[in-house]
Amino acid sequence: YDVIDDVYRKHQREIESCLEPVKEQIDVVTKALDTINSCHQRIIEEGDSKKCLIKVIASNLIKAIQEVEHKYCSEVDIIAKNKLEILSQQTKMVEILLSEMKDCEQFTNQCLKLGSPAQVLASKQQMTERMDEVVKRVKNDSLEPLEEPDNEDYDEQEMTVELKDLGFETIDATYSKAFYEQCRVE
Repeated sequence: YDVIDDVYRKHQREIESCLEPVKEQIDVVTKALDTINSCHQRIIEEGDSKKCLIKVIASNLIKAIQEVEHKYCSEVDIIAKNKLEILSQQTKMVEILLSEMKDCEQFTNQCLKLGSPAQVLASKQQMTERMDEVVKRVKNDSLEPLEEPDNEDYDEQEMTVELKDLGFETIDATYSKAFYEQCRVE
């Protein structure tokens, strides 16, 4: 029994001495694993932080683009309103002129149909003066629309939006004719 015990202790010490490098490597590998796990966590946090920053930037860009959209749409509304007001005034003037012309035509036709030859001859000068006056107004007043829609060619129109207030570079966007056709009001 002592022989076995002696042999066992000798082998035990030998096995334990062989185990020392494994124990040392366990410490090294454990530290490496901790380092890897720490890097893993930092990468996740860094990614989350960058995604948050990207969302803030995108939100600011969207806000800036919406402000530009509102500004340009407001300008278009003002221009269109002004043009429509001019056309409305012109429409009223042309309608008045048309009414006067119809009144003149109706008066003349009534005189010719209902009046006696003596009455027609007596009012001939008044009728011709009135017809001349109405015709002169037509020649002097422009019947062409004073305002027309802009017939700009949008094939490759470039729109530049300045976003320097937000610290971004200038964004250049080229829109095709199809883009503008999608925006048309039908």
